[in-house]
Amino acid sequence: MKVSPTATLLSLVERYEKGLRFVSEWLRENRPKKLLKDTHKGTYEVLRELNLPSKVAQDCYRDAIAKYKSWLNNPKRSRYPTVRNVSVWLTPTLSFSIDFNKMVVRIAGVGELKIEGYPRNLSEYKDWEMREARLVLRDAKAYLKVSLLKDWKEPEVNDSVAVDINMADVVVGEDDEKYVRIPT
Repeated sequence: MKVSPTATLLSLVERYEKGLRFVSEWLRENRPKKLLKDTHKGTYEVLRELNLPSKVAQDCYRDAIAKYKSWLNNPKRSRYPTVRNVSVWLTPTLSFSIDFNKMVVRIAGVGELKIEGYPRNLSEYKDWEMREARLVLRDAKAYLKVSLLKDWKEPEVNDSVAVDINMADVVVGEDDEKYVRIPT
């Protein structure tokens, strides 16, 4: 969804980027054993001093931890990851919420922003559950990329068919008594 970029939104993204750079460097220097707990203790107060709202500060260090862990788990670990293209990680209801009736999005620390553009088939997704979102700035335009989850029921299995493909033949059937052997 395209949202209107305001001065407060641009300021939030700038502060988030500074916070992300700080947490990344903190992780590099301290290499904590208990990532989430130790990172919270070591960086949360500094992130709050950057005037990041509480939940956005938590999202910021969670984002940095995710990037740090992906670097750690890479067997061909090269240079340490840097922050280039910033996307603000937002948690539903705590960091952001969307009102489809008024066509506005509320972001913690920013307030209400008008939704300027949205997909034509948006009405199909209104009843789906909102998951995390990413706020991306590109070419002086702001986009909110929201992940959605659809509730669905697992289908019930009435009858099943087994297929066994071997070198000598193909066996198709329901059980040990009802089957067909097709030579190959």
